[in-house]
Amino acid sequence: MSCSFVITALVSHLASIKALNGNYEEWLESLTVTLALMLLDITMLTDEPPKPTTASNAEAKALSKEWEESNRLCTLVIRHTIDKSIRGSIIEPKKATYFLTAVAKKFKKFDKAERGTFEDVLKHKEKFAKR
Repeated sequence: MSCSFVITALVSHLASIKALNGNYEEWLESLTVTLALMLLDITMLTDEPPKPTTASNAEAKALSKEWEESNRLCTLVIRHTIDKSIRGSIIEPKKATYFLTAVAKKFKKFDKAERGTFEDVLKHKEKFAKR
């Protein structure tokens, strides 16, 4: 497999992720599938392994390195797919799973605010209709 084919495939996968601009559920599904297809989702599926020490065996060192690389790339992909107007309002943790949690919390707050606004509009309509 040529290097240009791999790069083209990666760019294609990245382009297929829907940008987060208020469509949280769609974005999360698109992001999750794409990270899995790109084989980058190890950080989403497993806890962070202990930091290797000089006494660690080669397997433990390789697992830690793989997890760190997955975390770094997932964080970059997450950041890249969030609309700039939203990105600035989210604190970006160093761990991808924490980043996703911060995004989810932000959208739960938006949903509550939107629901409250919608309920206010309905109450206002009901009062207006009674007149």
